[in-house]
Amino acid sequence: MFEPLLIPVCALLVLSGFIYGMFGFGYALTCLAFLPYLMNVKIALPMIAIQCPIYTGFMLYGLRRHMTARLALPLIVGLVLGLPIGVYLLGILSEGTIRKLLGSFILFYSLWSLYKVSAATSLRNKVWGLFVGFLSGVVGGAILAAGPIVVAYLNLCGLSKEEFKTTFLIWAMTLACLLIPFYALSNILTYQAFLWGMISMPFAGLGVFLGVKFFKRVKEQLFYRLILILLALSGIRLLFS
Repeated sequence: MFEPLLIPVCALLVLSGFIYGMFGFGYALTCLAFLPYLMNVKIALPMIAIQCPIYTGFMLYGLRRHMTARLALPLIVGLVLGLPIGVYLLGILSEGTIRKLLGSFILFYSLWSLYKVSAATSLRNKVWGLFVGFLSGVVGGAILAAGPIVVAYLNLCGLSKEEFKTTFLIWAMTLACLLIPFYALSNILTYQAFLWGMISMPFAGLGVFLGVKFFKRVKEQLFYRLILILLALSGIRLLFS
């Protein structure tokens, strides 16, 4: 059952894991840009979901000295409040419409930020954190692709690359832990998806390990430019998916 697709799937997960280890986000977006061509998306989504907490925990442990609840807590509270609304919107709005609106916003923001070069720091407060967390919950509940919203917000907070990555990973860990029970209760997390996740996990883990090593070497200015480029690609992917 696995032989024909094992090599391309594992190769893609190494690449996706490297991006995740390097930036702290982009694993699901990279996987979902290509995995649907290789396997059923109903297998790919829970497969990714059960892997993310493990890699996220690994990276958070390495960045534990930079953990702070001051930025992460408002995002998490907003996320929990927004998720039920997102699930409701999924039932009444077109997924394609939501993706195009989100992609347009992310693409505009990333291109504008690349042009402006410097990022503002006026959004580093609890009110904006709650709002962005709530918005990420709505989008995450509707189409799962909520990461770029949080990344765009954190990019405007004037954080060090370690603070940036740690805060996002705490948010991502919360989202993954909320989604896994939902998938299980909805019978989306099947035995086949679980088996795919376990078999491919070491390959994604290799990519994460290499990405973390590269993260330690990159300078902050280059790191944020690469973040904006990756955001632009995410926006294009959402806009034309």
